[in-house]
Amino acid sequence: MCFALEYERALPSVPAFPFGAGPLYRPCEVPQLSKARLLVKRWCEHTTKADIVIGRDIPSPAFARLLAHIMIIEPIDDDRDALVRLAGTAIRARYGAEASGKHLSDLYAPLVLQQHLAQLRCVRSSAEPLILEVTIPREDAVPLVFDKVIFRALARDQAQMWNVVGVFVRNV
Repeated sequence: MCFALEYERALPSVPAFPFGAGPLYRPCEVPQLSKARLLVKRWCEHTTKADIVIGRDIPSPAFARLLAHIMIIEPIDDDRDALVRLAGTAIRARYGAEASGKHLSDLYAPLVLQQHLAQLRCVRSSAEPLILEVTIPREDAVPLVFDKVIFRALARDQAQMWNVVGVFVRNV
């Protein structure tokens, strides 16, 4: 299900973060948390015939339990940035503020932004979900660890490919 090797090859060449400075990504086959696994299962069930469509498939009863953990992201500026069209309550808690309507460039430092954009592009071009274990080292605190599930979805007009990102925090 996860295409870790292709993802690794598709990443831009960027320097590694020093400890405590940024996120560490580990591609994996299956997310650890049950709600993240349910998101992958729902995605697989809905994409057997066609891509998921924003506004038709999300939101829908199949994804209702997961909406708090979901962001809908639209690529903008020739894919040099992205707009968070919608962010659930768990996403707002993760950022400490409302993320809906914000550009990813407003939420992340430039290097982290490039990593996120590379992940989103990779998923849109491959049609396969990307499942990541993300660890964010924190000074004088337990690292923040979460499952991140990224898949592609057609925009409401079905002319553009967007991303749906699920974020499921393991430790709070």
